[in-house]
Amino acid sequence: MNQTAQTLFRVFLEGGNFLIRLDGRRRRFGFFVTRFVEAQDEADAATRSVRLLWDELSRKGGVLNDAADAPRIVVDRIEEIDPADKPDTNPGFAWFPEDNLVQ
Repeated sequence: MNQTAQTLFRVFLEGGNFLIRLDGRRRRFGFFVTRFVEAQDEADAATRSVRLLWDELSRKGGVLNDAADAPRIVVDRIEEIDPADKPDTNPGFAWFPEDNLVQ
């Protein structure tokens, strides 16, 4: 069996244009988040981390965007790290408002 060695990466991601209801009001939010993934290289780490983050957000629900006004997730930075530096759990989201209330 031929297995490709996997490397651990810390991936810094930014989300934007997430329409969310908070306190009964719809607002657009962005976020910063860090995720850790095993991958073959940086390109693979970027693809995997974005896919995993979309899956995580889909499970949580609450995003109100329609297809014509889709939210976005981009990779800001990727670093190869030592497995001993990986935390036991993923860090939380740092959400921030992007604009005023949406009607």
